[in-house]
Order: sequence, then C-alpha cells, then structure tokens
Amino acid sequence: ASFQVHEKSILLPLAPLSLLMMDQPSSATAIHWFSIVSMWSMWHLIVVDRLRVAYVSLIIIYLCYIYIYIAVGRGGKTVSTSTLTSTSTPTSAATSSISATTTFYFWDARLKHVLTRFVIPISSFIMISLHILEICITPPPNLPDLFPVLWVIESCLSFCVMWLISLWELTKLCSMTNPLSYEQEEYQQKKEK
Repeated sequence: ASFQVHEKSILLPLAPLSLLMMDQPSSATAIHWFSIVSMWSMWHLIVVDRLRVAYVSLIIIYLCYIYIYIAVGRGGKTVSTSTLTSTSTPTSAATSSISATTTFYFWDARLKHVLTRFVIPISSFIMISLHILEICITPPPNLPDLFPVLWVIESCLSFCVMWLISLWELTKLCSMTNPLSYEQEEYQQKKEK
C-alpha cells in the first residue's frame, strides 16, 4: 500500500511525542492535534488505496477519545507561580531555579494560549475546508495536483509548528533537570568523606 511508507515516517516523530505526553500532560493538546494532522496528511494516499471509510472512522474514534480524555480531566495540570515561590529562605541557586521555572511557566502559558486560540482552530479550519473544497470543486486541467499540493503545504506548516512545540517541551524538561547540580552534589559528598 502506498501510504505505508508515509505512515512509517509519520510514526517516527509521533511515537516519542506520545511518550512525552505521559511525562508532560500539559502538552497533550498539541500531541492530540499532531495525531490528527498526521492522519489527515495521508488522505491522498488513503484515497488511492480506497480506505476512506477507515479514515473517517478512525478520525471519529480518535475525536471521541480526545473528548473523553479531556472530560476525565487528565490533560493539562497547571502549576501556580505562588507554589513555586513559597520556599522559606532560598539559596542563590534555588532562587535562579525558581525564577527560571517561573519564566518557563509564563511563556508556556502564552504558547498554550496561542496554540489553543489560533493555531489549532486555523489549522482545523484549513483541513476541513480542503476536504470540502476537494469534494465540491474540480481542479482546473492545467493544475491536476492542486489539492495534493495544498495538502502538502498545510501538512508541512503543521509539522513545523509541532517541531517547534516539541523543542520547547524538551527545553522545559532539560531546564527542570539540571545534570550539573547532580554532579556538584556528588562532588560535595565525596569531598566531605
């Protein structure tokens, strides 16, 4: 089947991102969106193999799963900055860690706002519109691949946005676990012995 090569190349980034959702529940919205975009990007390959019914069924099932996931309340735990700054007498290292974490949460909240208010709705509108346009409009004879090209452009833009989001999430994870602090603690313990 023609979609299997593309499917494997989509699974390459989607599998680690799905694992990231287990460690960072706050990134669930972006990963759910990327899962739908991944499936949507295979539309023309799925049409060739006559799997339209399976495509529509899987999209509906996955949207029901997302609804249940959100209704249960597992997605997106928020951390207030007051709990981050409620230490008694922090050291200078702890103070810099708290301010860095607070800064990350500030930008993380802005990123989520832009993602949920603009990126996901606009992307969803474009995806649905392209499906409707493909049904209603016949491409001109001099542009027979008009819709596949539009599909590729939207998919590429969405994949680039998700790549930037995943870089942000990985930066957050790396900033919360500072490997140098562990090495310094081990050095201090050896020095005291």
